[in-house]
Amino acid sequence: MLARLLPLAERFDVRLLGTGLPSFWVAQMGEMQLTLGLSGWTTNDWTRGSALDLLAPPATITAGLLDRVSAALQEKRALNLTQLQSTVVASGPAVTAALRRLAFAGQVIYDLPNRVYRFRQVMPVPLGDAQLGPENAELTAARHLLLTDQVKLESVERTASAVLLVGNVESTPVELLVDLDGRMRRGKCLCGHFRTYGLRNGPCRHMIVLRSLSASAEYAAVSRN
Repeated sequence: MLARLLPLAERFDVRLLGTGLPSFWVAQMGEMQLTLGLSGWTTNDWTRGSALDLLAPPATITAGLLDRVSAALQEKRALNLTQLQSTVVASGPAVTAALRRLAFAGQVIYDLPNRVYRFRQVMPVPLGDAQLGPENAELTAARHLLLTDQVKLESVERTASAVLLVGNVESTPVELLVDLDGRMRRGKCLCGHFRTYGLRNGPCRHMIVLRSLSASAEYAAVSRN
């Protein structure tokens, strides 16, 4: 797909997100740059639902935060994550989640070579829930599991760079490794979803539940202190 750029390109930068996840190829052509994003597998549709979102740190998105992030980018046209956090006064995970929502709605793009977010209305009006499609099926199932007594967080092991969560969900042993920012890095589960896809189509319901339970336990511990 990039063959026609070979006479013009000085170099190509390749960004890999992980096994089976999308890759991004940036052609450097002097004052010009072209970014090409490719799905890791032809059967993976990362533009549908929220599979990719589920690997990111959990965060609550409010309408007010979406409006502030959108307004900041419309005014400045381009900002990096640190600048956006300072402008809208919100945490990194919350701002990142808002940016992903705006990107799905066709209002924001990420300039990979320059590492800034830009206000760019790909669609003339923001896409709503009807156009974006239903919630990810594994996330929906995870919400129901959290209301049952079929979830148990057995251990939490911390290192300098990650946290290993071990538990049991629906009588299924689950292990999950998350980095210090709350992003899922690796996992292990015996369910059919994970055995078929791994993390390539997003985490399974059991991993989502385990991370949510760990986050709730940490919040409760902080509140008691």
